[in-house]
Amino acid sequence: MLLRLTNLYPEAEVAYQYAITLDADNNTALGNLALLYNLTNREQQGNAILTQLDKKRQTNPYYHISLGNDAYATGRYEDAIAHFKKARTLDNNLHDSDFGLARIYFQLGDLKLAKKYLTMANNKADFDHDKQRYESKLQALRSHTAKLTDYQ
Repeated sequence: MLLRLTNLYPEAEVAYQYAITLDADNNTALGNLALLYNLTNREQQGNAILTQLDKKRQTNPYYHISLGNDAYATGRYEDAIAHFKKARTLDNNLHDSDFGLARIYFQLGDLKLAKKYLTMANNKADFDHDKQRYESKLQALRSHTAKLTDYQ
């Protein structure tokens, strides 16, 4: 990337091509090569790589989790729900997508669904620190729900 940023395009291309020969799945090198192609008036080659990368990303649950987190952060909850659900479809064993859904449903005031997805995230978590974090959030959610019930 430094070579490209300093306008050493031929050297950058050699470096990206070398990285790709070492690892054909190096998405960073592929993306940088596509950008370089677009910068050097080879849009057709650049766009072909970008299309290839997009196809790869569409089957990557972590990509959808990342898009879901971005959508959540900007208040686009319906988009976030769609991405987290897509991630769950691609790999139902990841706790991150369930946690993302729990956060959204809590934000939307649907405490029943928030608890459902938070419980699922807790059950899928592999590490103790994640389980402790989810259990703490579940306890806070139970406390919040109890307070709401007391006021009704």
